[in-house]
Amino acid sequence: MRKTFLDILQDKSNVDYKREYRRLRKLFYEKEVGINSYTMYSYINEKFLKLNHRKNAISLTDFEEDNNFTFKEQRSIESLDEMLLFCEYVSNFCEQISCGIDFKVQELLDLIKKQISTFIDSIGYEKITKDNVILYIPKEPASIEVAEFINDEDVSYKILCYNHHSLKGDLEGKRQILEKLAHKLEPNEKELEKINLSLKKHLFGAFNNLNIRHNNLEAKDGDYNKKFAQLTDEKKEEMYDSLYKDCLIAFLELENNSKRCEIKDYYKK
Repeated sequence: MRKTFLDILQDKSNVDYKREYRRLRKLFYEKEVGINSYTMYSYINEKFLKLNHRKNAISLTDFEEDNNFTFKEQRSIESLDEMLLFCEYVSNFCEQISCGIDFKVQELLDLIKKQISTFIDSIGYEKITKDNVILYIPKEPASIEVAEFINDEDVSYKILCYNHHSLKGDLEGKRQILEKLAHKLEPNEKELEKINLSLKKHLFGAFNNLNIRHNNLEAKDGDYNKKFAQLTDEKKEEMYDSLYKDCLIAFLELENNSKRCEIKDYYKK
């Protein structure tokens, strides 16, 4: 059946990130505006020394070379992670030149921001910001709810960042996040035991034996776990990803139990 125009506008099932990359790349590097024929790239390059996030680079070109960014020459990409990195790169520098610019440049800036936000929404991702740095992460209800529930900005941010594309394959980065979650759950160990004994035993057994809170990888260490130590990094990461989801479940169970107790106060005799 032929789609209506409304169906086409609302359809998010057929997003081509390679095509979206080509569109965004053209807007950022090639589209010229204003009497000075600025591209967004050349405009940011001109303002670069006044911008944050430049580290020690002295131009946007220098920044790209320093970080092995080849987007200017790279007319196609092979993965969604590359597109997400490009979106973060463009977003973070565009965000810094939002004030006091020529209206034609502003129009292009708004168009680029809209292009990115529409794409990010279409793939089920969302923007998060900390220390004025923009990242794009999967929009997952459980992680969002737990991040809002935990009264700790740093841990909340780490929860959201666990599934960021930069952490794929980063076993140590994921281990560090799980260690923070373990420390956050520890004061609630007894409460979790009453709510879900099986989950409590599983989590704290994993925390203590999967190289999260103790060194389980060195044969000379008393906490050595030969079975875990001999796994491939891919298998270890798979286990960490599963454990991360179990941590979210534990936090949600603690939150729900707190809410149930609060409600019970209003009807308990």
